[in-house]
Amino acid sequence: LLEMVSETFGEMLYSMSLHSRVGYRKHAFKAFIAMCECAGSLIRRNCAYNLPGVSRVLEERHAGELSSLVETLSRDRDRDVRFLLAVGLHETIRILAPRGKLDKLFAPLIRLMKDPDPDVRISILENLHLSLAPLAKQAGGAIMVHVAPIFEGIRRKNQSG
Repeated sequence: LLEMVSETFGEMLYSMSLHSRVGYRKHAFKAFIAMCECAGSLIRRNCAYNLPGVSRVLEERHAGELSSLVETLSRDRDRDVRFLLAVGLHETIRILAPRGKLDKLFAPLIRLMKDPDPDVRISILENLHLSLAPLAKQAGGAIMVHVAPIFEGIRRKNQSG
């Protein structure tokens, strides 16, 4: 049952948000965090997949915590969790950047660009411009402190590959 709920959690939460404005976000957030901390990698994969949708609904009150969750998922030992996070990270960043913790969004971006798995790195690079734009909008000139390591990482990967 938990696997089915975790797979469709983002869609269910978004559908609920269309019909009700109050009374469910706190419980939904707690449930999502509990699923993300689950020992089962399939549940965590589903959470990584659903993170953009969940962020869309919960960002108003929980952007900081969701930003920290991005950082946690980017360190997951399961390659598929990191891959699914990477696939949707640009959407998650777009949603969370205005209210989230920018350092908790920059660090996972850089970490996933350096991931040992090439599919994770490719997923990040495919949408890098979509990830950097909202971060630049919020960080202004300070973004260069974070962007320089990104391009240094790309340069090193190209030289070694």
